[in-house]
Amino acid sequence: MTYLLVLMLAVLQVGDWLTTHIVISQGGHEENPLIEKMIDLLGFDAALALKGVFVVLIGLIMELIMPGSSLTLVLYYSVIAYHNWKQIK
Repeated sequence: MTYLLVLMLAVLQVGDWLTTHIVISQGGHEENPLIEKMIDLLGFDAALALKGVFVVLIGLIMELIMPGSSLTLVLYYSVIAYHNWKQIK
C-alpha cells in the first residue's frame, strides 16, 4: 500500500499541474500565494514540477516513517484537483 499511495500522489501532482495550467490559460490564477511566487520566479512548469517532486518526496518520507500516513496528502490533492477541475470552463 505504501508505494500505491506514493504513486497516487505522483499522479495527482500531474493532475494538479494539468488542471492548474488549463485554469490559468483560461484567465484564472494560482490561489496559493507561495506557488504563485514560485511561478513568478521560476516559470510555471519549473515551479509546479519542483512543488510536485517535493510533495511526492514528503509523501514517500511519511510512508517510510508511518505506512499509510500519506493518505492525508492523497486526499488533500484529490480535493485540489477536483477544485481545479470545477474551475475549467
